[in-house]
Amino acid sequence: MAKKAMVVIEPHDPVSKMPLLLGLSNVLASKSKLLNKVWRNRFSFEPVGNFVYKVSEREFEKFAAGLNLPMVAFKRINPNFYFKEAANITTTSKSRKFLLLRIKKQLLDVLVWLKITPGQVLSAIVFKQVPDDITLKQLRSDGYHLVNIPKNPYAK
Repeated sequence: MAKKAMVVIEPHDPVSKMPLLLGLSNVLASKSKLLNKVWRNRFSFEPVGNFVYKVSEREFEKFAAGLNLPMVAFKRINPNFYFKEAANITTTSKSRKFLLLRIKKQLLDVLVWLKITPGQVLSAIVFKQVPDDITLKQLRSDGYHLVNIPKNPYAK
């Protein structure tokens, strides 16, 4: 059991941050074949067979509120740039493939920062108690968005 907080890092659910995709999925709900063609990774599986569970900020906020926990923190990140030859790329500024990979990541990071697209992965921290001021300051400087969860007024 966690003493101070629980950290979860999982793929980010794009529907929670892209209303157009949500609207499209609602319109095409009765035509699942067409919806699956438009939204190709709606149901994702890893090569070993595991289902890829995508999470959203709202799910963690509800989780924390349901357990009467005080705070959650979120950071959207873009770490997924794997391809077969990735292990063979030299990580120098002279490597064309490495440079293209860095440009792609920087572009995605800017799109996330502008809130045009969600991050590929969501880092969520659910706190059992409010962290001290130093920790809060460090989280903010590391790019985490902090959300205070109100106490349940009916809990005793």
